[in-house]
Amino acid sequence: MYQMMDQGFVGLIFSCFIEDKNTKTGRVLYTCFQSIQAQKSSEYERIEIPIHIVPHVTIGKVCLESAVELPKILCQEEQDAYRRIHSLTHLDSVTKIHNGSVEGLLAVEGYLMCFFY
Repeated sequence: MYQMMDQGFVGLIFSCFIEDKNTKTGRVLYTCFQSIQAQKSSEYERIEIPIHIVPHVTIGKVCLESAVELPKILCQEEQDAYRRIHSLTHLDSVTKIHNGSVEGLLAVEGYLMCFFY
């Protein structure tokens, strides 16, 4: 099942940069947020949520299971999207061939990722 947003939803965004041109070192930026409905409005506001990273020597079972499950979920989302657009009649042949090729590459990637877990 895909992640569904509800009142308890918390967003995490990680940006990984391979190398900073000035310092020649890699870096990771992150943010954590929630959205709440603004007072007296139907609009939503972004609220920053403090995040604390606590180092651990080992990875917990739940984290490991989540790390294994995430690629499966992402692959399933891609397959579902491919099936939805594959049945569209207005797409030209080249687009359908391209989409099929991309879906095939994702399947190969999924099989290869199984070896890492």
